[in-house]
This record gives sequence, C-alpha cells and structure tokens, in this order.
Amino acid sequence: MWIIIIVVSTIFAISYRFYLSKSFAYNDEILHSKNYNNGKFVNSIPNPNFSFKKYAPFNISFMKIGAYDETWPYIQINPEEAIQIQREIKADVLVPTHWTTFDLGLHSWYEPIERLIDASNSKGTKVLTPKVGEIVNLKQYENKYWWKEFK
Repeated sequence: MWIIIIVVSTIFAISYRFYLSKSFAYNDEILHSKNYNNGKFVNSIPNPNFSFKKYAPFNISFMKIGAYDETWPYIQINPEEAIQIQREIKADVLVPTHWTTFDLGLHSWYEPIERLIDASNSKGTKVLTPKVGEIVNLKQYENKYWWKEFK
C-alpha cells in the first residue's frame, strides 16, 4: 500500500508546501509501470516521484525510511532513495519517519537514520532529526543525533 499526500497550507499569509509519503517503492522498472506483489505485477501505480514533480518545489518532505530490505525492493524505500526523491521533488528539508516506532525490518532500528544522514551529507541535502514529539523551528534547528545514546 502506498499513498502520497501533498498539503499546501497558508499560515499568517505565508504559503508552505508539504510532501507526506507512506509506503512505496522507488524502483524505476516497477514505478514506471506496475506494482509488484507475490511474484506478479499487479495494480498499476504511477511513479510517485515523477507524478509529483509537477507540484515541486516543497518546503518540507516527510518520508518513511525504515522497514526496508534489499529482498523487498517493491515495498518500502530505503534512506538513499528518500534522499534521491527529496532532490527530485526539490524539497528544502526532509524529516524521516517510520524508523523510531517499532522494528519491522531486518536491520537495526538506528540503521535507517544513520544511512540517511550519510546520504544527505554526500548529496548536500538538509535533513531534520528531531526527537519523537519535539517541536522544532525549521529555520533554526540543529541536528543533535540523539539516537546515538540509545544504540
């Protein structure tokens, strides 16, 4: 299952554009044509990246980065793919989701965020890593890498 929500909000006469993603794969072969399920191609879906480029740029994107595996490439994006999508939809900031809730993947719970930070640093993108429930100011937030104390 996948869903992508685009929100355009006006707060105090300032317009913000949000990109909110749910579970989806980022695989050119599949996303340009069909979704893959149980060894068969089913349920034609548009490539979320290409379909939503027309709404770019975005002020902020929220993307799931956890519960992925190379043996399930058609279910969930990995951290590097999230950074690629962030760049392609021209999102100023990416806030990772779905990695601090509960462990569904075969990787450690903190692997997704560390891979995301590495990919972000190598591509020169901005990622925010607030603690769960933390209120942040997008313009003045500095990442604290808080999860390292829980490894």
